Amino acid sequence: MTARELLERIDELAESISSATERSKCRNCRKPIELGPGKDNWVHCNPARNRGCRAASFDYDAESAWDESLARSWKAQPSV
Repeated sequence: MTARELLERIDELAESISSATERSKCRNCRKPIELGPGKDNWVHCNPARNRGCRAASFDYDAESAWDESLARSWKAQPSV
């Protein structure tokens, strides 16, 4: 297999994973969330891939790091 064929195969695999990923908005915080293939739990589409809404609201630059209006118990759930 050539390097070019390998890169093409990697692109095909990445595309198939991406197309198998379900995407939605969280019913609690309205942020984008996704459910990867073979995964059981939805996660927020932030760099840390948090399940919890409050954790996903963390902002290093904000005066208050977390969105205090979000309950600590809220987890990523797709809107219905």
